[in-house]
Amino acid sequence: MQRYRTYKALHAIAPQIPKNYTIITPENCSHPFLAYPKLRRLKAIYNTPADSPTIIIMSLPQLSGEPAARYRRAQAHIQGSLGTEWHIHPLTGPWLTVYTNQPLD
Repeated sequence: MQRYRTYKALHAIAPQIPKNYTIITPENCSHPFLAYPKLRRLKAIYNTPADSPTIIIMSLPQLSGEPAARYRRAQAHIQGSLGTEWHIHPLTGPWLTVYTNQPLD
C-alpha cells in the first residue's frame, strides 16, 4: 500500500515541477520524471550548483531503492543544510518530502 501511495504522489507532483529544474531522486522515484532533461540520481546532491534550480524528491527509505547507508548520508546532508541551501517545498506530503534550493515566498 505504501508503494502505491508513493507512486500516486509522484505522479501528482510531476506536472507541477517546471521542466527547467534539475530533479534529484532516489532510484525508485525517477519514473515520472524521465522526460525531464536534467534528471539526476541521489548522489548528485553533493555537487549541485546553487544557481541551478533544483528539486530533491525523497520517498520513504524502504521504498527508495537506495542502499540504507547512502540514503541516510543523503538525508543527513540535506538536513544539515536545511534553511540555508535547501528548503522544504510546498509539494511535500505524507509519502514524499520535496526540497528545493530556490527561495520560497
